[in-house]
Formats: sequence, structure tokens, C-alpha cells
Amino acid sequence: MVRLPDQKTFQQTWQSMAWGQRREVLRSVNRGQAMRRRKDARLAVMVARQQQRYWRWAWLFAPVVALILLPNWVAVAVNAVLLGLVMGGFAWFRHRRAVESERANLERLQ
Repeated sequence: MVRLPDQKTFQQTWQSMAWGQRREVLRSVNRGQAMRRRKDARLAVMVARQQQRYWRWAWLFAPVVALILLPNWVAVAVNAVLLGLVMGGFAWFRHRRAVESERANLERLQ
């Protein structure tokens, strides 16, 4: 069983990292890859889980904005559907990459 840091420890470690190290972790999660260093793989798992939570609901923001900004209901419906499909596809892609990264980094930690 892999032991991951709790939220407080993760936040402290993340804040103490240099910008380049954070960027490396984020880049590997966004690409769905495992980290090279085992030490950073724990952080990558935590970041991947955060991104999964975010992308699970982020696709709803675009249709909500369409509902608020347009006065014509036909245009609202069309924009909400189109933006929902576009953002839904993008969110699905990003969520899938985060899942792949989590799986790869957990395997790296085994």
C-alpha cells in the first residue's frame, strides 16, 4: 500500500517547491505520465487527484456562463449545448490524462 501525504503536508511541500519543480509535476500530470523521481511521484498523485475533482465539474461552467450572459433564450440554448459539448470533451480528455498520471505514479511508487 502506497502512503500518500495528507492535505496539510502536501500543501506545505508544494509551497516549499521551486516554480520549476511545480511546473515539472504539473506537466507530467497534464501529459498523463509518471514522474522521473520517485519523491515527486507522491506529489503528482495528489495533483492528479485534485485535477480529477476539478475537471469532473469544470465542464459545467461554460453552459452556466452562456445561461447568464445572453438575453435570447434560443441563443442561450444553442450556446449552452455547444459549449457543454466542447468543454465536456476537453474536460473528459484532461480528466482521463489525470487518471493515467495517477495510475502511472502509483505504479512507480509500488
